[in-house]
Amino acid sequence: MTIQFFGVSCFKITTKIGNEEVSLVTDPYSDKVGKLPRNLNADILTISRRTHDHHNNVEAAGEKAFLVSHPGEYEVRGIPIYGTPAAHEKGESKDYHRNTIYHFLVDDVRVVHLGGLDKPLTDDQLAQIGEVDVLMIPVGGGDVLAAQAAADLVTRMEPRVVIPMHYKMKDLALTAGDVAPFVKELGAKTIESDKWKVTKKDLPQDETFIVLLSKA
Repeated sequence: MTIQFFGVSCFKITTKIGNEEVSLVTDPYSDKVGKLPRNLNADILTISRRTHDHHNNVEAAGEKAFLVSHPGEYEVRGIPIYGTPAAHEKGESKDYHRNTIYHFLVDDVRVVHLGGLDKPLTDDQLAQIGEVDVLMIPVGGGDVLAAQAAADLVTRMEPRVVIPMHYKMKDLALTAGDVAPFVKELGAKTIESDKWKVTKKDLPQDETFIVLLSKA
C-alpha cells in the first residue's frame, strides 16, 4: 500500500485488492484550515470528529466515497474497518463521540488512526484496538495530544511504525506545535519521505521507526 499525507490528520491510503485499486481517505479538513487537492476522490472516507473543521470535510473525498463516521465494525471494498469510541466527556450522551479511533487492515498491515485524540487511552480501549503495525498519532498539542503524551502512548501501544500527524505545517491554519519535540521525545530512527510504500515484510521487527511524511 501507499500512504500520502495532506496535513492535520488527513491521509490517503491506496492499495490493490484483486485487480482493482482501492483508496481510503481519513479526516479531510475544511477550507478554513487549508486547501486539499481536487483529485482527493476516494472509495472509502473515515471521519473521526464529525463536528470539527479539522476532520469533517465530507465533500472533499468525492460523491462516491463510502462514509464511515461512527464507531462499529465495517468491511468496505475488502478492507475491514473497526471504529473505537474515545472516552466520553462528562455530561455527554452515550450516543455522542468526540473522537473515533479507526483500525484498518490493509494488505495484512494493521493501521490505526487516532483522529483528534486529546487524552491518553485507557487499558480497555487499548485492548479493543489490539496490535498495531502502523500508528497515525496527533502530536502537536492544542486540542490534541502534545509531544510528551503522544510519546508515552506510543510506548504503551508498541507499534512497528509511527506516523506523526496534526502538527504545525506550512499553509495550514492550525494551532499546533512543531513535530520536532515529539521526534526528540520518542528518540526512534526517523525516515523522511513524500509518500510511503510499505508491505508487511518491510515493517521493522524489533524496534519502532518514525516515518515523517511531507505534505502532499
